[in-house]
Amino acid sequence: MMAIFAQQGIDCIVVGRDQWDLSVWNNQLEILLGNVDALFHFGAYIPKSIDGQSEATQTQVVFDANVRSCLNLGEWAQKNTIPLVFLSSSTVYADVCGQSIKEDAPNVINGFGGFYGYSKFLAEAVIAHFIAAGLKAIILRPSSVYGVGLDSDKLVQRCLSLAMTDQPMTIWQAKNKINLVHAYDVAYAALSAYKMQAWGVYNIAAAEAVSVMSIVNSCIEICGSSSAVEIVDHEFSNNVSTRFNLDYTKAIKAFNYSPCIDLHKGLEMMFKGDFLPC
Repeated sequence: MMAIFAQQGIDCIVVGRDQWDLSVWNNQLEILLGNVDALFHFGAYIPKSIDGQSEATQTQVVFDANVRSCLNLGEWAQKNTIPLVFLSSSTVYADVCGQSIKEDAPNVINGFGGFYGYSKFLAEAVIAHFIAAGLKAIILRPSSVYGVGLDSDKLVQRCLSLAMTDQPMTIWQAKNKINLVHAYDVAYAALSAYKMQAWGVYNIAAAEAVSVMSIVNSCIEICGSSSAVEIVDHEFSNNVSTRFNLDYTKAIKAFNYSPCIDLHKGLEMMFKGDFLPC
C-alpha cells in the first residue's frame, strides 16, 4: 500500500503497534492521525505456533488486534466523518473450497481460519455497526495474499526460499490449487475502490487458481534452482481441491477491478524484492 501511495504522490501517515496499541481507545488517535481524508486499516495479527503463547493468550491477542482495533478505529472514523477501507480475509467464508464464492456466501463460525478467521468476521460485523450509523466504508476480502515480506512459514515464501538455496522440496497434494492474489493487486484495488467511492464488501482475487506444483516449478524456474522435488502421494491425492476460488464480479462492476500480476510475475517480484511491477 505504501509503495502505491508513494508512486502516486499521495501523502500518508503510518501508524503501527510500536506507536499506539490499537486495542486501547485514547486521545492518541487524534494526535497520530490528525486531519486525514481516509483511513486504510490493513493491520492484523496472525497467530503462529512459534510465538510461545498459550492458545488462550493468543485468542485474546487476536481479538484485541483484529476486533477491538476495528471498534476503536470505526468509532473514530464515524465520529469524524472519515471513510474507512478495511482489509478483511476470505477466511470469513464457511466453505473456503467452494466453487466461485460470492460475497453473500455463508460466513464461518469455526472453520479453516480458526479464531483468526472468526476475528475477521467479527471485525466486519463491528464495521457494519458503524456503517448503519453513517460510516462510509469499503471491506475487501482477498483470496490468499502473497508478495515481498510474506511470512517464512507460508507456502509461497517457503518454496521460494528453498529454491533460492537449491534445497530439496517434498510436496504433498501437488495437484491442489489455491487462488493467490499479489499484494500489489490488493493495494491497487483498495485505492481504486476508495477513489470510486465504492462503499461495500468486495472479493479480491487473481484471475485463476494455481496448483501447488505450479508454484514449485515457477519458483525453481525464476531462481534458476537445482532443487530436487519429491512428490508424496496419498490415498486421497486424486481428490483435488481449490481454495479461495472467489468470484470478484462485483468488484469489476463497482470499480473496474482487474488483477494484473500473474503467478510468474508475482514470484519474480518477490525474488527481486520489488513491491511494484516494472
